[in-house]
Amino acid sequence: MSEPERKVELTPPQEGLVGAGVGAVIGAGLWLANIISPVAIAGVAAGVGLGSWFNGWRRTRRGRDT
Repeated sequence: MSEPERKVELTPPQEGLVGAGVGAVIGAGLWLANIISPVAIAGVAAGVGLGSWFNGWRRTRRGRDT
């Protein structure tokens, strides 16, 4: 398959915000399925957001060292 023509490049904080949004959606889905409590949605969003931020930070750092 061919690569996309334009790739969106996000900074690590932007990746964290996108991750937090995705985490909120995942958390809401888990809450609707009665798997987690409503308070835990914030924890899921924070966890996915921090993980996304760290991954972006690590990727940026690796690019600088190489």
